[in-house]
Amino acid sequence: DPGAADLTVAFADTPLSRWLTAHVHEYGFVISYPEGARAKTCHEFEPWHLRYVGRDIAASISASGVTAREWLLGTRAGTAGGSG
Repeated sequence: DPGAADLTVAFADTPLSRWLTAHVHEYGFVISYPEGARAKTCHEFEPWHLRYVGRDIAASISASGVTAREWLLGTRAGTAGGSG
């Protein structure tokens, strides 16, 4: 957003952030550090921090309901995105 100054968690309350949260997976992105997931991502909430993983993987992560980190670790462990 060209009118924005510094990136803060207040970005999450903007229409742009709400749209991104709902649609980034359609374009191959995931939100790296979602709200309420610090224990799972080892990082504070950053609503602007997007990671490109490709459309297929982004759709899988979105459908799984877990964070990108959990999905990737689950895939490595052979659980295909499961959290356990």
